[in-house]
Amino acid sequence: MTNSTKYKDSITQFLHLELDLKGEWLDYPAQFGLTAADIPELQCFALDDSMMDVCPTGDWDLHGIRATTQLEPRAGIDLCLQILKIHPDADFVHEECVRICKRLGSIAIEPMVSALENPECPIWNRTIASDGLREIAKHHPEHRDICIQALISQLRRYAELDDDFLNTILVNNLVDLKAIESADLLAEVFAAGQIDEFATGTWPQAQVELGLKLESDFSPEELNSKIPPHYQAINDQLSKLINPMAHMARPTPNKAIGFGSTQKKKANQKHKKKKR
Repeated sequence: MTNSTKYKDSITQFLHLELDLKGEWLDYPAQFGLTAADIPELQCFALDDSMMDVCPTGDWDLHGIRATTQLEPRAGIDLCLQILKIHPDADFVHEECVRICKRLGSIAIEPMVSALENPECPIWNRTIASDGLREIAKHHPEHRDICIQALISQLRRYAELDDDFLNTILVNNLVDLKAIESADLLAEVFAAGQIDEFATGTWPQAQVELGLKLESDFSPEELNSKIPPHYQAINDQLSKLINPMAHMARPTPNKAIGFGSTQKKKANQKHKKKKR
């Protein structure tokens, strides 16, 4: 008897189903006879970490998210964010949430904007909201302006964050969307140094990607990101761990007394004479 027995059979079937991450979704309501009344149980199932021990595919939570989304789209998005609040490093759920935004379009805008603007929301969820708005803007052009304005509105608060991670994601998404309407704000953020330029590239690089400038307008130095000192320090430490001898001072070879040298032979001869 396992913990899976507390769920109805139509839901526990998910434990043995392969999931196509990028392909078509199963029709969960039709195939498994699910209704809106099953949403609370689906949510508990997706949040139940004990299923990891009985799910060979490891996809039980994604099945739960997809089934919930088909029954009630907003509930599916909320479930994604709830899981990520508990497990911020759940990359597959992160990607699934962004894919759901792409799939749902306008339905996902309000919850994504709400998460993005909420300072009490975990920073990881706020970055996912930024990525979700990017995907809506890309694949639903009729909603592009509202998504970009939401990203710009949040980036205007760049100085309020202790961590530059969200600012960096916002900059990358605005540049990816070729949001030239954000150019003045981007210039301000780059000048303030409130981002990780190693991740975003330099402001000259951003201008080229936005189509505002050509590469020929800048020198190679302006277009190349410099490794931040803390990253360089990490790289140096890793190098020492991988090849500790490489950083040790090597003795200068003394060719005069090397193997087979004349001086070495003379030294040996003197040693023999002393023995006599």
